[in-house]
Amino acid sequence: MIQLRNFLEQKGYYRIILKRITSGHYTFKAKINNVSGVFILDTGASNSCIDFTYDSYFNLKKEDSKIKAAGAGALNMETALAKNNLLLIEKWKLKKLDFIVSYSAPSIFKDILLKIPKYNCINLHCSLLPNYSGIMPSFWVLYFKELYTGSSVHLMDSKIDNGKLVLQEKINIEGIKSIYKLNLLTKKIGGELMLKSILGIVDETIDLKSNNVDESKYFTWPNSNEIKFFIENGGKIY
Repeated sequence: MIQLRNFLEQKGYYRIILKRITSGHYTFKAKINNVSGVFILDTGASNSCIDFTYDSYFNLKKEDSKIKAAGAGALNMETALAKNNLLLIEKWKLKKLDFIVSYSAPSIFKDILLKIPKYNCINLHCSLLPNYSGIMPSFWVLYFKELYTGSSVHLMDSKIDNGKLVLQEKINIEGIKSIYKLNLLTKKIGGELMLKSILGIVDETIDLKSNNVDESKYFTWPNSNEIKFFIENGGKIY
């Protein structure tokens, strides 16, 4: 099957080149609240994260949070929630875009961004929407021992995971206990769905479906007790 990147480049799309550092991560320059910084682009992160030591430097508007964060190197990390901060990505001044393609974006796009592409901003969410909207769907479907999940491509609007559905696929996950393995599976299938979605939107061969996410059932970060319960009951990170 043709790769999404090759397909898009053949159609005249182009990549934004990022700087690669010795760890293998890619970096980019941006401003938060008009203060410049260099940031790592991590496509596997569920949220944008800044060390507490820099919160005053970037003038972050933050509030207390009871949520504990977990990563590859640590568990039970203290967090705070920062909302309504201004993020400007420097030198990314592309216009006349057909699509903005997001892989599991953890943020709400503002109207100024949603209105840029000719067609749509489209996002991949790794669950069978409207079920398991929000943060870390792969964790939560395994936490509740679901037998099925899905990959969903949807239009983006002013709410999280709420835009109309373009395409989605139901996925049997019986026997899978690893968040990492589930992410690999759902994102691989999601990439194929994204390619079909782009073609279908351009060719007008896809009928959009409603996707009314119930915000009361929105999932957020698991706390330390939930992570402990998950692991004690056979769940795995990798």
